[in-house]
Amino acid sequence: MAVLEAEGISKRFGRLQAVEDVSLRVEAGDVYGFLGPNGAGKTTAIRMMLGLIAPSSGRARIFGRDVQTDFKRAIVNVGAMVEGPAFYGYLTARRNLRLFGLISGGVSEQRIDDVLQLVGLGRRGDQKVSAYSHGMRQRLGIALALLERPRLLVLDEPTNGLDPQGMREIRNLIRRIRDEEGTTIFLSSHLLGELEQICDRIGIIFRGRLLREGRLDDLLGERVAIVELRVPADEGERARNLLSEKFGIEAEILRRGHLEFPGDRTDPAVLNRSLLANGVEVSAISMRRQTLEEYFVELTGTSQEIY
Repeated sequence: MAVLEAEGISKRFGRLQAVEDVSLRVEAGDVYGFLGPNGAGKTTAIRMMLGLIAPSSGRARIFGRDVQTDFKRAIVNVGAMVEGPAFYGYLTARRNLRLFGLISGGVSEQRIDDVLQLVGLGRRGDQKVSAYSHGMRQRLGIALALLERPRLLVLDEPTNGLDPQGMREIRNLIRRIRDEEGTTIFLSSHLLGELEQICDRIGIIFRGRLLREGRLDDLLGERVAIVELRVPADEGERARNLLSEKFGIEAEILRRGHLEFPGDRTDPAVLNRSLLANGVEVSAISMRRQTLEEYFVELTGTSQEIY
């Protein structure tokens, strides 16, 4: 039985088809990345899967229960942060958690302490939320989602608006939640690099349609896709011309002295010898597989709004 499953869910708002025929499956223990640019339909799809809005067609199940016909029992083991957390700024973090906990019958002070500690707010729990930074509010939102010990945690753009350090901290936090709480995590983002570093499986949504779904390693593959070449700063253009003339390779100059090009049919040793023979000194040559961003652009033909 899947933890979260969508079957052909679609949503139309008047003449706008926001989501069309999306099917996906999240297994126990996954960190599942739901990937797409802003406006791709991620949040609308999530709201349908959580039963917050009704789909125009299709259905979603959580732990085998239909979220439309059995909503209360479907979401009892779900914690979610959708479209950003909202708190009472004049209350402390601890009092906010206590207040929201009363909605479901109350939570123990020990559990409040535990989630504050888990998200790194153990020493700031008695500070008013109005004094919190954006990153701290994101952490508190995750703490709230974890309050009832969910088996499934759904986070919609948890790193939105954070600086690189904040993104790294949230990324590490998600790993801790998976490892220490044993929680299955469904994570949406438009930040491809973030998802690539943390997710086991991904689904790629673009213009309301799911383009691909599967294990990250299976989608990206293990073959060498890109060769990165470093030459003296003033030799980049000549190296690119030599690669084009002798091997038919169209290299891109990323910055002065740094080039990259597709490498699935290229022998780096042969390239290196040829460049040296023509007076171009190679200071470094490396090979890597395709990145998630490159895979996305290959699928969609665009990198608009992807960071």
